[in-house]
Amino acid sequence: MAVSSFLTFVLAALCIASSVSANYTFDLFEGTALQDEVANKSPSELDYTTGGGVPYPQPYEAQRVSETGPLLTQDFHLIESLAHFHRERVPERVVHAKGAGAHGYFQTTTDVGKKYSMADVFQRVGEKTPITMRFSTVGGEEGSADVARDPRGFSIKLRTKKGIWQALSLVYSPALTDLIFLRDWVWNNTPVFFIRDPAKFPNFIHTQKRNPQTHLKDKDMFWDYLSSNPESLYQVMRLFSDLGTPYGFRHMNGWSGHTYRLDYKLLKIRTVKEDDSWHYVKSASLQKRCFQQALIKILCRFSAYTDQGIKNHTNAEATALAGSNPDFGTQDLFEAIEAGNYPSWTVYVQAITPEAAKTFRCASTFTSDAQKMDAHHSPGNVLDLTKDWSEQDVPREEIGKLVLTQNPKNYFAEIEQVAFAPGHMVAGVEPSEDPVLQSRLFAYPDAQRYRLGVNYQTIPVNCPFAPVANFQRDGRAVHDDNQGSRPNYPSTQEKLNLPKRPYNDANHTIWTGGAVRYLSEVTDVDFEWPKYFWGNLTNQDQDNFIENVVGHLGLATSETIKKRQLALFAKVNKSLSQRLAQGMNITM
Repeated sequence: MAVSSFLTFVLAALCIASSVSANYTFDLFEGTALQDEVANKSPSELDYTTGGGVPYPQPYEAQRVSETGPLLTQDFHLIESLAHFHRERVPERVVHAKGAGAHGYFQTTTDVGKKYSMADVFQRVGEKTPITMRFSTVGGEEGSADVARDPRGFSIKLRTKKGIWQALSLVYSPALTDLIFLRDWVWNNTPVFFIRDPAKFPNFIHTQKRNPQTHLKDKDMFWDYLSSNPESLYQVMRLFSDLGTPYGFRHMNGWSGHTYRLDYKLLKIRTVKEDDSWHYVKSASLQKRCFQQALIKILCRFSAYTDQGIKNHTNAEATALAGSNPDFGTQDLFEAIEAGNYPSWTVYVQAITPEAAKTFRCASTFTSDAQKMDAHHSPGNVLDLTKDWSEQDVPREEIGKLVLTQNPKNYFAEIEQVAFAPGHMVAGVEPSEDPVLQSRLFAYPDAQRYRLGVNYQTIPVNCPFAPVANFQRDGRAVHDDNQGSRPNYPSTQEKLNLPKRPYNDANHTIWTGGAVRYLSEVTDVDFEWPKYFWGNLTNQDQDNFIENVVGHLGLATSETIKKRQLALFAKVNKSLSQRLAQGMNITM
């Protein structure tokens, strides 16, 4: 009996030891996967729970001492509910706070993009690339009217598939052929902007927002800046035409504004010489051809023209809508997509060689039927954000279509949290030296780090459909496995593969000269596009422009500011300035 008991004890101990030593693991991310699944279920399939998933019988009840006594702090459900509510809002965007958006696709429709760039998105006619688009006003807060007189943001996040360039930039594997990389187009609904000197941007935006004392929109601040910075005039004139109050978001165009570089890879045959010059001959000594990659670089600007046709509100219509339906643009976009009336835009590129850019003219021989006015050829800067590119000089060429087909299921998750950054570029596209673009390369992702946290790129709407492997770790709101157990430094023991360069760009642009403090100057060239714009408005559009400016500038209290702005309009057209002065009862 004793022996039997002893054997039973030993067997039990062995079983326990075996159980303890078993290699037990579980999937840490099973919970997040389950929440994604639950998000698509109807409420009737689910029970109400706490944030920890514990079933809870009544969302409205609270624990207290009797029916008339104080609350109990042990009421975890109530405390959790209140604490989460206090933290629901993230900081709104410092600009472009009010917006709407949707998902869809970009479809390459021609070989034009392929002609200019190796970027994968342009390589295959007919291929569709998933996109998320967001439209917005610039100066308004999140709860402001989206019909306000303001430029509109026009941003697109393209999730481009792996193509030839990606095969060169990664260790090739058939499993990688469906990787999707992010590319952001961060545009506006105007081809130009108010500034070309990046240091002016924060101060300009301050004048478009609220007075620091009264907390009211201040027309003196607004016009004080614009009248003191005449390079803004072309954008001002577009803004105070009816283009400044578009009919929602579907009936307006979009422009990149900035100039970009497109890279096209070209294989050239050469012999090896000391000066590394190119020769299209066989090497006599090696009896073989030596290949090296060279790049053709093109300067370009992008645009997207609405297929719905341009449609605008008059000032009276926009003002009325701001009171009756301040979310008109948001509603119009959502309801159109919901009804299957999918909005679309045709995407174009304007391309110019660096050689042609040296003699570029910011205003071609403009002809106005309204005024029979000609603007002379003037030296221009292809990087100037306050100047458009004339289609007479640089024709538009179609490259594709943008189509929106899918409304967000959750606005906050998919539109409020979407983060655009012009530095998100794929091989074949580079930034130019435009100083405003260069500043945005830093400012946009930095703003997202402040608003959404340093790990904003792991939020689903911002996350690439491709492996991310680097040494960035930790920080607020880690949404994934934080790259697991891999080293967080360039380890010699567990090395990351270093991909091949997508192309050999050995001959970078060479800059010479010392550091300078630069601020652009205003010249007569800055008034050529405003002259052209005014001369091509219809009589009715000119009348509306006069009414719009009088109704806004006329409310400024400073006569000095008014006269300074009128003097700028006089450089565009004397009759224009006189009509504005008459409308505001000002003697010039």
